[in-house]
Amino acid sequence: RSPSAFSHCWRFISMLPSRFSGLSPPAGPQANWKCRLRLVSRVAVLGHSNARRFTHQTFSFDSSTSFSSIDILTWLHLEELALPVERHADGDVFFSSKGHDAPALYAGLLNAQPMGFYHPHVLVEDAKHHGVTILPVDINKSYVRCTVECGALRLGFNYVHGIGDKGLEVLEEAQLNGSVSSLEQFCRRIRLTAQSRNGLTKAQVQNLILAGAFDAMEPNRREAVWRFNEHADDWQTFPLLSQPSEAVTLPMMTHRQRVATDYRLLSLSTTDHLIHFYRPQFDQLHVIDSKTIRSSIRDGARVRVGGLVVTRQSPSTGKEFKFFTLADEFGHVDVILRPPIYQRYRQVANLEPILIMDGTLQKQDGVMSVLVNHIEAAPSLPDEDVFPTSRNYR
Repeated sequence: RSPSAFSHCWRFISMLPSRFSGLSPPAGPQANWKCRLRLVSRVAVLGHSNARRFTHQTFSFDSSTSFSSIDILTWLHLEELALPVERHADGDVFFSSKGHDAPALYAGLLNAQPMGFYHPHVLVEDAKHHGVTILPVDINKSYVRCTVECGALRLGFNYVHGIGDKGLEVLEEAQLNGSVSSLEQFCRRIRLTAQSRNGLTKAQVQNLILAGAFDAMEPNRREAVWRFNEHADDWQTFPLLSQPSEAVTLPMMTHRQRVATDYRLLSLSTTDHLIHFYRPQFDQLHVIDSKTIRSSIRDGARVRVGGLVVTRQSPSTGKEFKFFTLADEFGHVDVILRPPIYQRYRQVANLEPILIMDGTLQKQDGVMSVLVNHIEAAPSLPDEDVFPTSRNYR
């Protein structure tokens, strides 16, 4: 919002590759700051066609617009982040900031993985906390990458484990023929192969089923997997030669089993956070959730916190202090481990995915952390869980 800040943006633009053309900074402090930037970029015109097109998009901003560093980077690196694009009635294409267009920002960050400090499941949970609805993978509505759909974020096929680049190409080509109304119709549209060179393998299709890509037409994932394994070969032949399908009844997955399957096949959950299922045990152990700690607990209070470990940091300048981040269904808590405490609980701290820690709450200038004096592993639950990996830095 100042001439110096605006000039700095132009200096930043001047260092970008030559594909950005037609740039000239405004002349003089009295100049009108309204400028237009034409970007020639290969982008997916999402929501209009499955095909990719070469487009000339025009981006506009003026002196009334406020940008943060992440907004500038996201806006200028549209091609690298593969941000979904929305065309306004006047033909211009705008990308707004996180607060106004959060689904597009998070879709771009997820599409740019691997990158950054946090794992994709952390970005997804942060998106939920900012009011973004996360839609699951859908065989008819998902694209290769994450997209924006009716103000929500739709996961892309690239987040299903085991699909691979060749498999993504097969899915993209299959979608060009329109929507499918059944698992059988999908299997007749593709080629099932032993290796995913010219088609999809049975393991890849099974992963799509278990990840929920066919939930709209096959709500019972177990039955869908059974029918696929029984009739996949028949579905590759001419319809008149296929064998009639036998009825089978299998129990549907529970909500918790679906979440565990999501973590196993997507490394994230589109619905509840894993700690949601541990909350009854946490309440019995007097573990305070991150929302309550942030809003209601005073500085210096003794607290017990717990959650999924999302980062472990051991900076060389930290004098052997360790810095962990715990995540629950409401947010994050940063914890600090002094060298003696870390050495005492080193094994459990490094190996257990869900930790409970006792310590002293520190709140200062809006920054919150817990200085830890005790660590223990969270009690295991009867059902087997799949835990997303943490990001560990040294």
